[in-house]
Parts: sequence; structure tokens; C-alpha cells
Amino acid sequence: MRKSLTRALALFAEAGWHNRDGVLRNSKGEPFVIEVTGTRGQNPYMDPIYLNMSKLGIVVKKKIVDAATGRSRMKNFNYDYTTVTFRDARMPGPELWRNFNSHDADVPGSENVAGVKSHAVDVLIAKVLDADSQEALETAAHALDRVLIHSHYIIPWRYLTQHYYIHKHYLQRPQQLPDYYAAQDWAMAYWWDSRQAQAALTSQSQIYRPQAAHWHGDVAAWNKVLYQK
Repeated sequence: MRKSLTRALALFAEAGWHNRDGVLRNSKGEPFVIEVTGTRGQNPYMDPIYLNMSKLGIVVKKKIVDAATGRSRMKNFNYDYTTVTFRDARMPGPELWRNFNSHDADVPGSENVAGVKSHAVDVLIAKVLDADSQEALETAAHALDRVLIHSHYIIPWRYLTQHYYIHKHYLQRPQQLPDYYAAQDWAMAYWWDSRQAQAALTSQSQIYRPQAAHWHGDVAAWNKVLYQK
């Protein structure tokens, strides 16, 4: 982290911003100010980034807004720095065009809130949409990912390939998972209380299990037990 902060200060200096008295200032003495907006629930995730900004001398002004106000500001590109969650899909598709196509970069209310204007991005999205094989899809998607990441439009902060959870020992889930699913809508939802499940099975076995006397010859009693509801 220290190397990254040192490199950041060097880049700021090249751009005319120097850390004076603990604050980044330009040649006029004006401070480098960033207003960050978000809801209260986002702060625990973003505070480490804000802390590192402060270490560089950036003046971070936090503005807590409700979800509706925050969304309205984003739709009109009225923000310096904010967080956004892109809607995902099982397979890359039209959501990529909505989020990153150049035509919508300056259109208020569009999904291109990052303001991406790149012919290369447009071409790669088209290749993703037109892919006619898994190999072609993965090649185009990987290339698009590299271009977006190295253009520094966003700082990805939720990109784990695995999801971890802690649960009570009596909670169970299916051992065989689907090939494609989202953690939020499947892996977190399909659980059951094994104690209740066992109680239900025990209750059913008590209803339908024939007694030994019935099994050995009392056919009428056996049929009565077998078919009772």
C-alpha cells in the first residue's frame, strides 16, 4: 500500500498537485476536494478507500443521501465519486451495452453512469453479443474486461470468485448446486432446518409403518394402515 500511495503522490505532482501541510493543493493553493455520496450502509465497505484518499491529502467530503436522491444524482451525472452495483446476468449480454456503450455516455438517465466513451469497448461488446461459441464468448469477454479495468473507469471491490458463509450445524442445503446461479438469489435462499425435516419424516414413518402383527397375517389391518391418510 505504501508503494501505491507514493506512486499516486508522484502522479499528482506531475499533474500539478502537491501535498502541502497535509493537503493536496495546486499552484493557486486550492485544495483537491472530492465529494463522495452514498447511503449509510455503504460506508463500512468504502471507508478504507476514503482513508487512503485522506493519506494522499485529498479532502474527502462525505454526503449521506437516501437511495432515491442518490439515484437521481447519478442519472444526471451529478457526483464526483460514488458506488454502483451493475446488474449481472447468467451469460454476458445486453446489460453490457446498456452499461458501457459510447452513445449513452452523455444521456441523462442512461445506465452508462461511468461515462464510458470508447470505440474499442463498443466493438468488444458487439463481439460478445455476436459470439457463436463458448470460446469466442470467453475471448471477447476477457478482452473487454481488460480494457475496462485498465481504463480505470471504476475500482472493482466486489469480485470474489467464491462466497463464504457461517451457519448453524442443523441448517442444510442441497449438496448438488446448479451449474449457473447467483449467490444472492440461490445459495443464500435454499436452506432448510434439518430438525424440522427429520421431525416430518419421523411423523410420516409413524403413520405409514405397519405393525409387526399386521405384517404377519392380519391383511385387513395391514391395508388399513397402508392406505390411511
